[in-house]
Amino acid sequence: MPNTTPPKKYSKRGKNDATTLVEDELGRLQPQALDVESAVLGALLLDKNAFAEVSEILIPESFYDKRNQLVFTAIRDLALKQRPIDMLTVREQLKQMDKLNEAGGPFYIAQLTQKMASTAHLEYHAKNNSAKVSSQTTDFLCK
Repeated sequence: MPNTTPPKKYSKRGKNDATTLVEDELGRLQPQALDVESAVLGALLLDKNAFAEVSEILIPESFYDKRNQLVFTAIRDLALKQRPIDMLTVREQLKQMDKLNEAGGPFYIAQLTQKMASTAHLEYHAKNNSAKVSSQTTDFLCK
C-alpha cells in the first residue's frame, strides 16, 4: 500500500535566510548543496561570460532551493534575450515574472553576489550541483 503521508518539512534558519528542507516519502532528506547553489548563482550575477560556461550543464531543476530555481530561470531568460545579467536586471526580470518575493526578494539576490569570491571554478561547481540533482533523480526513479 503506497504511503499517503505528506513529506515532512523542516525549516532551517541561517543567519539571514530561511530554507525549507523536504524529506522524501521514506523520511530521507534529499541530496543538496545550498552553498554551492548560491555560489554558482553569485558567479552568474558577477561575470558576464559565466552563463555560457554553464548553460549546457544547468537547468532550473538543478537547484534544490525554489528561490534559486527562480533566480536561475530569470538569468536564463535574460541570456536568451541577450540582455545583460547582473543583480539589477535579474531583480527586474523576477519582478516582470511576478516572482521577486518568491525568489527571496532584492536582499536575497544581493546576498548571492557575496557568496562567490571568484568565478574561476564555476564549471566545476555547476557540474557538482548537477550531480546532486542526478542523484536525486536516480533515488526517485529507483523507488
